[in-house]
Amino acid sequence: MMWSTQATSMFDLFITGFLGTLLGSITAVIPGLGILTAHMMVWPYLMTLGWQELLLFYACCLTATQFYGSVITLKLGIPGELSSFPLLSSRPHLVKEGLIDSTVKTTVFGSAIGGIVGLFIMLSALVAVKYFPYFARAEVLLGILLTACVIITFTANNRWYINATQIVIGAFLSTVGINELTGDIRFAFDNKWLTLGIPLLPLFVGLQILPVVLEIPVLRRIRNEVKISLNITKHMKKIKWIDCVRHSFIGSICGLIPGATVVLASQISHALSLKKYKKDHVTACTAVETSNNSAAITALMPLLFLGIPITVSEAFILEFAEAKGFSVAGASSPEFITSIVTALFLAIIFCTLTAFKLRTYISMFVDKFGPLVLITIVVWMIILTVSEAGKLYQIGYHTAILTTCGAVGLLTRIKDWSPLFFTFLIFGMMEQSLGRIMILY
Repeated sequence: MMWSTQATSMFDLFITGFLGTLLGSITAVIPGLGILTAHMMVWPYLMTLGWQELLLFYACCLTATQFYGSVITLKLGIPGELSSFPLLSSRPHLVKEGLIDSTVKTTVFGSAIGGIVGLFIMLSALVAVKYFPYFARAEVLLGILLTACVIITFTANNRWYINATQIVIGAFLSTVGINELTGDIRFAFDNKWLTLGIPLLPLFVGLQILPVVLEIPVLRRIRNEVKISLNITKHMKKIKWIDCVRHSFIGSICGLIPGATVVLASQISHALSLKKYKKDHVTACTAVETSNNSAAITALMPLLFLGIPITVSEAFILEFAEAKGFSVAGASSPEFITSIVTALFLAIIFCTLTAFKLRTYISMFVDKFGPLVLITIVVWMIILTVSEAGKLYQIGYHTAILTTCGAVGLLTRIKDWSPLFFTFLIFGMMEQSLGRIMILY
């Protein structure tokens, strides 16, 4: 991997990691926001980052989202992240038994265990660094990306044929404009604006943010809030530590499955835990958070080691980096991986401590200001879209795409556009791999 020529100090990396952790914490406590939307919101800041800093920011943000997702889901009954959905089925039992507060504590510890196990696996993978170039071969890369598309087709939050249609549309939209391999203009229909291609920001804001955010139910007030106890030692005794380690490894394996990662890890661990411990929903919720936090760490490995995205958000980060002129080729340096692991460990410690102290204030904040925050996000994203278009002298073109996509999103009422965005972002990489295969064979 070729890094930015600009030297990055340890202090800069520390600040970047802290800001990423902070953004991830905010992202998790605002239902429906999502990590991809969060990165879109801080687009101007991302433009100032080098490749190393960008990866670090994303990694810390992803880790933090998994910590707080359980807090907001258990407290409010609204999933903070897609990986938190299995907790909803256990929440009525926990409310009935008065175990919400206890479960929040155990899930936080489970998240920490899962994250640390994931970091251990990431460091251990450095032993096999000499084998990484094999996975960067064109045919292997194409196979990984096609596998991700197939898995997303059957796991995204829509009917499979809707997801398959999105993948086809995403591939088509990606081909509009100049072909990077041949220099030919495709599907522009003699329109000068279409020759520039379809811009990502208005496409994303129109399809994903406007319909989804605006249709999120008004956050209801919490009644009969469980009294908060700070007796941490008491709840640590309730944790099945061996079980947490087991689900950490389950999550680590799921994290390497393209397209599924944390969502699949959560579903499998929740089902396995309830099957083993029957009606022990506290243990089941802890297993979920242990598993998805471990999966979030190992899901970073293909991107960090090989420059291969296996999730929508990773595809965005890679596309964003390459748009800035950073070239990704081969494995990253062991030194940088070590710095990533160190930063993520600090992020885990920070999230563990703050999750205990801030869980009540998080509930109060979301309850009181949730709708206002969501409206602010919509307005900010529209302003950001117009601003970026103004820099390129394409305000009319970007506004037309934003309006069209917003109308499509609202009319179709499709909640999950991840198949379209994933294909849109990685189709260029798939084309390049296919071209290299055809030349070689």
